[in-house]
Amino acid sequence: MDDLAEIQALLRAEEKCNHCIKGSIVRNLEKDKRLLAIIKRRGTAGLLIYSYCGDTPMAQNLRLEYALPVNKEFSVSV
Repeated sequence: MDDLAEIQALLRAEEKCNHCIKGSIVRNLEKDKRLLAIIKRRGTAGLLIYSYCGDTPMAQNLRLEYALPVNKEFSVSV
């Protein structure tokens, strides 16, 4: 999955998660190249969901539905 596809999948996943605390971060991804660089360098959209939502059933379902991989070795701090 390329970077654009991952970001689009993350945006679609975020629309389904009405209690997501990363909403403002996701909405500003295209404006903030630093955040995009963090995703490219340190992980994936799935990692972003894991970092902010933990391993909750909602986060698991979003990752499965949108095929977002998770690399638990890294954490994203913004």
